[in-house]
Amino acid sequence: MPHEVAVVSIFATLSSFATVIVVIWLIVRTRQRRNELRAEVQMKLIEKFGSSTEFVHFLESQAGRDFLHQPMMDARRRVISGISAGTVLGCLGLGFLVLGFGDDGFFVPAFILIALGAGFIVSATLSMKLMKRLPTDLTPSQP
Repeated sequence: MPHEVAVVSIFATLSSFATVIVVIWLIVRTRQRRNELRAEVQMKLIEKFGSSTEFVHFLESQAGRDFLHQPMMDARRRVISGISAGTVLGCLGLGFLVLGFGDDGFFVPAFILIALGAGFIVSATLSMKLMKRLPTDLTPSQP
């Protein structure tokens, strides 16, 4: 019986790692495909213009400004999602910390979750500060 338990535990551990790897691969592949499609659409849009004056008129329009500010909006969404993830992980870690006072087994996951939450929040804060240093007006200047 102990041999069967060891085989099951090894199989469960390996399948858990495999599942995590597959999920991460799927997320990365989805993001990569989305970025490829966005770049393809942007290239087709740029190729659509026959002359540089048409392209400049497009960039001066509201649609052109939206076209140029799309990467900035995506970056803001990522910062907000980082802050959200950090807050959720931090609160979950605090909950485990409170539970840890009744049972010592909760202290390790509590500190891990709190550290992950703090890491997400610090990363989002640094990203936000770097975004503020970027120029906000991306439209071409008039000579």
